[in-house]
Amino acid sequence: MKKLQTIVMAAALGFAASAFGAEIAGSVPGTGTLENRNTSGSGFSSVNVTAPTYNGRAGEFHGYFYPDAYSADSFFRFFCIEIAQYATSTATYTASIWNNSDLQKLFDIAFPNKSSGDFYNGGNTNFGVFGSSTASAAFQLAVWEIVFDAGNRNLSAGSFQATAGSPMATTTMAQGWLNSLNTSTGWANWTLYRFSNDKYQDYVSATYKVPEPGSLALGALALAALAGLKRRRK
Repeated sequence: MKKLQTIVMAAALGFAASAFGAEIAGSVPGTGTLENRNTSGSGFSSVNVTAPTYNGRAGEFHGYFYPDAYSADSFFRFFCIEIAQYATSTATYTASIWNNSDLQKLFDIAFPNKSSGDFYNGGNTNFGVFGSSTASAAFQLAVWEIVFDAGNRNLSAGSFQATAGSPMATTTMAQGWLNSLNTSTGWANWTLYRFSNDKYQDYVSATYKVPEPGSLALGALALAALAGLKRRRK
C-alpha cells in the first residue's frame, strides 16, 4: 500500500511540474546581449502620449537575447517600458523576473496565440504575432498605461494619457483591454521578464505555461488514485 501511494504521489508531483514556457536563451534571468531586430518600426503605428511625453511609433519589438553565443532559440518578442530613452540595435542587458499582476492580466487577455507556448521551436511560432499594427500599438499603449500610471487603467485620465494625436482605433482597442483586465483567469500562468540597461530603453517580455495534454491525463489519474486510497483508509 505504501509503495503504491509513493508511486501515485510521484506521478502527481510530476504532473504539477510538467508545464513549459517560451525560451529566452534558456537562461533567464541573467546578463547578456540583446539584439533588437526591428528598430525601424516595422508593424508599428503612430501614437501620441503624455507623462512621459512621446509622439512617434509604437508596437512590438522582436529580437534575440543570449548570455553567451548567439542561438536561434534566443528569439523573443518584447515591449518598451521606458519611453524617455532610445532603443538600440545591440547592447548588454540584465534580465530579471518582474512581478506585476496587471501586466500579467494584459498578456493573458490580449497577447496573441498564447496556446503556442513558445517563441521559437525549430522555427518562429505565432506566439505573440499580432494581426495588425493597430493591435500591436494598442498593446504597447496598454503596457505603458500600466507601467506609468499603475492602478489607473484609463488612457484619458491620470498622469499618463493618450492624446488626440493617437489613432482612435488604437486607443479604443487598448482601453478595451484595460477595462477587461479583471476577466483574466489564467494570469498566474504568465512570467514577466524585465530587460534593463542604464543607457537605453528597458523592455518587458513574458512566457506562458501551457499544460501538456499527457500530463493532464496523468495528473487526473494520480488524483483519482489518491482519492481512492483515502476512501480505502476510512
